[in-house]
Amino acid sequence: MIRSRYLLPVLCALSLGLCAPAAAAPADAYVVEPKRSRSDPEPDLRRTGRPDWVFSVNTGLAAGGDLFHVKAGLTETWTAPLGAATFPAQRFTVTLDEGLLIGMGLARRVTPRGWLRLYFSWTEMDATALANDTQFVELVPYDVLTMTRIGLRWEQRLLDTPLTPYLCAGADYLDVSAKADYLSQSRLAPTAGAGLIYDLAGAWRVSGEVTDTVVQLDSAGVTDADWPGGAVYSERGPQHLISLTLGLLVLF
Repeated sequence: MIRSRYLLPVLCALSLGLCAPAAAAPADAYVVEPKRSRSDPEPDLRRTGRPDWVFSVNTGLAAGGDLFHVKAGLTETWTAPLGAATFPAQRFTVTLDEGLLIGMGLARRVTPRGWLRLYFSWTEMDATALANDTQFVELVPYDVLTMTRIGLRWEQRLLDTPLTPYLCAGADYLDVSAKADYLSQSRLAPTAGAGLIYDLAGAWRVSGEVTDTVVQLDSAGVTDADWPGGAVYSERGPQHLISLTLGLLVLF
């Protein structure tokens, strides 16, 4: 009788001791797991593993604007620098036509979304005279302008998505070579634009970009060559050199 009286409390104590660890285990797992997730360094490793350089090749079209306008009291005979061709006109405007553009660039990541790009391009644009002799308008090949530019641009990407929009701005050193000496010159011009980059497989990307380079091209020297008396010259500008390009990029 005495043994059974002490045996019951002992059995109860043993059963409580066996149940206590099983009840505590879920609580311990619940507390420890969030601490491991908050200190997970995986996002930082992915960020530091991204390539920091981009090489690109581009091709597209470049267009300009009016260079200068000439008006005389009567119809005069004018001489174009290109091939020394002559044309009759009372007034004419020389404007830049569209031309093929070829370029390449090298960019370096500076911030998570900011890139500094060194850019080079070449384009050849026809300068056409719209000659008006009071009755008819004739398109006369006037000159050919070869433009070489080297630019430094800041490129700010707006999103981290497969299709990434971006804005860019910078300055270009523009060298212009023409048949006529008065159209050959060098200028420093601001540039701004926008574009899209699309992720292909691996390190390859494609891009589309439109930029506007604002420059005032000097053509005042035209008045020094066989200038008819009474003719009035007026310079147009500034010129907006619009470039529309497609590019292939590789990250490394």
